[in-house]
Amino acid sequence: MRIRFFIALLPLLAVAASAQSQPVPRPDVYRIHKLILESTDLSRTQRDAIIHALQGGTYDLDELSERIRFKFRETGYESVEVGEARIIRLHVCDADVSYAVHRGSQYRLAGITFTLDPGKSVFTAAQLRSQFHLEDGAVFNTTEIGKGLENLKDLYGSAGYANFGAIPKPIYDNSRHTISLAIDIDQGFPVTFGKLFMEGIEPRAGAAQQLLASWKELEGKRYNSQLLREWLKNNSAERIYNQRVASADPRILNMLVHFQ
Repeated sequence: MRIRFFIALLPLLAVAASAQSQPVPRPDVYRIHKLILESTDLSRTQRDAIIHALQGGTYDLDELSERIRFKFRETGYESVEVGEARIIRLHVCDADVSYAVHRGSQYRLAGITFTLDPGKSVFTAAQLRSQFHLEDGAVFNTTEIGKGLENLKDLYGSAGYANFGAIPKPIYDNSRHTISLAIDIDQGFPVTFGKLFMEGIEPRAGAAQQLLASWKELEGKRYNSQLLREWLKNNSAERIYNQRVASADPRILNMLVHFQ
């Protein structure tokens, strides 16, 4: 009986050994228990600041490498190189992760220029430049540049230009370690608030009628992005989703409200 019992166990042991030899699939995201930045040109202060900002969070490893790059680019290191993630220790979804980092040179802003289409600018060059709170010669900061582009959008939106667009083109001078920013602006054209359309089921009786009444205060006026934000804020209790509706006249901005 003992022999038979031992022989019967052999296939089960073989299956168990085979299962143990298979690689354990890794999760898509990890909680970063410890973040290690391996670098020969990184100051301790900067290393500690980045680790403090990101360690303890939960990330996809590709996302984490992009966040590391972004942290460097906020302080002018536009050419930073971040290597592949290397998992040092893994326990379920907790991981110690190491990245090789080459910081490179720090870049400063040489200046910002604007090219406009159509030709005549709605605002002066000084007004456009004032939307970027980063002086010439300052450390190049991608976050501040992004805020400046949003400010441009709001500036044009306040004058009725809902179709405004801007494409920034960085021009690198690697010998001086500077970046000039050339921004191509498509001003679009002035737009007027049109009609309000609604779909879906009212969250409460009378909600649609109330929205129509409040929209009448905007209808026919020159588009203003601030007025639109205020209208959406004042009516946020209705749980609405909004988007522009195509119109026969591109200079009319109609609004579609979908009750969620």
